[in-house]
Parts: sequence; structure tokens; C-alpha cells
Amino acid sequence: MPTSAGDDGSYTATVTTEDDSASAAITGPSLAVSIEETNNPFPGEQLLVTALVKNVGTFGDSQSVEMTSGLGGDSTDVSLQGGDSQLVTFSTSVDGVGNAPYEVTVSTEDDSASTTLFDGPMGVSISDTTVASKQVSVTAYVSKSGEFGGTQTIGLDIPGLGTDSTTVSLRGGHWTWVTLSVDLTAGDEGSYTATVSSADDSDSTGVTVSTDFQVSMSIEVKPEEIGEPAIVFYEITNEGDVPDSQDVTFSVNGSTEDISGGVSLDVGSVEEGSFTYTPAVEDMPQIEFEVGTDDDTASSTLELESYYEVDIEYVTDTVLVGDPAVAIFNVTNTGNIVGGQDIDLTVDGTVVDTKEDVAIAPGETETEFVFEYLITEEELYDPPEFTVSSRNDNESQQSTRSTRG
Repeated sequence: MPTSAGDDGSYTATVTTEDDSASAAITGPSLAVSIEETNNPFPGEQLLVTALVKNVGTFGDSQSVEMTSGLGGDSTDVSLQGGDSQLVTFSTSVDGVGNAPYEVTVSTEDDSASTTLFDGPMGVSISDTTVASKQVSVTAYVSKSGEFGGTQTIGLDIPGLGTDSTTVSLRGGHWTWVTLSVDLTAGDEGSYTATVSSADDSDSTGVTVSTDFQVSMSIEVKPEEIGEPAIVFYEITNEGDVPDSQDVTFSVNGSTEDISGGVSLDVGSVEEGSFTYTPAVEDMPQIEFEVGTDDDTASSTLELESYYEVDIEYVTDTVLVGDPAVAIFNVTNTGNIVGGQDIDLTVDGTVVDTKEDVAIAPGETETEFVFEYLITEEELYDPPEFTVSSRNDNESQQSTRSTRG
């Protein structure tokens, strides 16, 4: 059955025989519409609006479909058989978005759909701050909300240090990271506030710029006896954020002994040097050396002590009354300076002989020292005990047998 203009509407179609009949509903054409997406344009671009048009009726139809908005409009003709659908895209120029929000409406003769387009702000949020390589670097998350794109200057301002900026263009709903930095020079140490801002938003964080002259030291030359110099080597490394100049101070047992003035170092640079100190007797038994800057100190201890270990090798085991008993012994200096110690021979608790001011270099052994002692009549049947002793150590051994002469 043919149709003609004006036939739109709802009908019931019935088919009959002599014995039965069946009916079905028939609806006239109806073009429904829904907005699927917009393209989030920048000013100067085209706003694109995509809509889905569907003929929800039974009969085919042709209609003009229109898009209207505060930015402009567009239209197109659509012909659809019953049940069919079609995507259509409308466009209009975006000269500016100063009057946002804008309502966009797509309509047919039977239906309409609308959406609102906003121009949201460009937000900023600081995510990271680093101070390195003579720069303060600040990284920020930048996002554009709304349905329109935008271009803005994102700026960094650190009062007292400097500024930096970059231009960011983002479509609505998109984001990016930006890193801005300012250079540092000598004298910039201190605490600052860094602010990153767009035309719509800002975020701030604290920044600390430090000096850091780190010290390491070692006693490279150690005296073997009082009166010889000790040489202390040091290394200064600028591990701070800016070039700097500092004094290097040398202290002995807590008192300043010397100052190396005005050591200037770039970031990451190293300065080496040395101090010399000659120990005196009153410095014994040890000296505490310290090298310091404004930021750090390092210390080391120099031991000033001889340590004489005694080892008896031999004591006469058989002597005649009136003849000498002989004690042979070795002495090793396990300390770190030349000693000047007395070595005593003690017989049954009484000192009977002394070798005075025995000088032995560190790590050296003097061998076959000899003590002699005359056995008395009283000691004939009670062999004496010989003890050889230094200030640090002693060793004893008994003469095993004596006889009459």
C-alpha cells in the first residue's frame, strides 16, 4: 500500500482469511536525536558537534536537522528508512569563549537534544622541587577543565632568586607536566617560597638552598718520636647547591691551631691541603686532630705512646755462689713513637739493676739485652725469681739451681 505526505501517525494493520485474522501496529516516521560528542576546540578553531539521528518509526522520512548554539549554527538534511540511523557532524567557528557557558542544541521536527559547553580554568599543582646543578627546578601538573581548549603562560616566581615561564596549550579535559627553573649563584643560600601560576590558579612550596663543604682527613705522616712533625691531609668537597668560600680550621685537642682562609669551591669541586703539627711531651699519650668548615668537621686521633713488650729468652739455670746469673731478654716496641723507657731487673721483688732510657723505634725489636746478678749464700737453696719489666710489660723466670763454689 503506498503512503503519501500527511500519512504520518499510528495505525493498525490487519490481515484476515475466512477462518482467521492477525494484526500489527504500524507507526509513522519519527526522527530521534542524541548528541554523541564535541571536539573541545581552541578559539579560532571549528566547534564540531556529532549527533546520532535515528528513525524510530516504521515509514521512511526526510528532515532537516539543525544545530544551534551561542557560537553559531549549522544544518543538514537527513533521509532515513524506518529503523535506520545516521551520524551527522555540525560545525561552527569559535571566535572566542568569553561568553561561556554555551548551550548547544541539535533538533529534528520530532525531537531535540542539548548539552552545555563550559570554559574551565587552567589549574596548576606543584609535584616536585629539586635543587641541583646550581639550579632550582620546580615541576608542576597543569590541567585544563571544561570543553574548550586554552593557551596560557605558566610562570615560576621565587622572590630573591628569579623567575621563569613557558606557554602551555591544552584542550579541555587534557593535562601535561611542566618544569621551570632558576639559576643559582654564590650567596644564594637560604629559604625561599616558589610559586607556579597560570592566569586562573597558583600553587606554592618552600625551597631551601644550602651550602655544604664536606670534610675528610687523614694523618699521613706520623712522628716516630716527640719533636718530629705530624702532617694532617684534608679534602674539602662542595656538596652544596651553590658555589661558596669558607675557612678551613685546624684544631688540636680542641684549640684552634691554624686556619686556611677563603677556600673557594664551585659545586662539586674538591680542594686538598695539609696542616703540620709538632707534638710535645705534654701532648702524650694522644692528640685529637680536627679539620672543620662552616658545615662539617672530621677528626682523627694520633696515639703518642711507646709500648715495650718484654720477652726473656734465657736465665742461667746453674750458677756458683759468687758467680753472676745471666738473664738475656728482647724488647719490642709495639707502640707508635720511639720510646725512652727504663728496663728494670727485679730479683725476688727488689729492683737490682736498670737499663735507662732505652730507645726503640716503633715496630722494632732490640735483642739480647743482658742483666747479670751475683747469687748470694742465702739464695743457694732457694733459687731467686728474675723479673724483667718495662713501663708496659713484664716477664718472670726462676733460676732453677745454685751450687757452692
